[in-house]
Amino acid sequence: MAELVASSAGLRIINEDKRGVFSVTNISPAASAEKVAGFVSAVEKLYNNGPCSASINISLRLVR
Repeated sequence: MAELVASSAGLRIINEDKRGVFSVTNISPAASAEKVAGFVSAVEKLYNNGPCSASINISLRLVR
């Protein structure tokens, strides 16, 4: 039976002006929401001094 398996992920953080603040590739697609939220909070404090939005793009591999 075919299945989709998460193989990699990338995180992109943007500020209120929709400008890219930070991006990370090859993060674990199994990372917990709490850990990712903590990382985003740290980036807000260190790099942006304000609220940011974050999105994660996950790559899936087809296993047949």
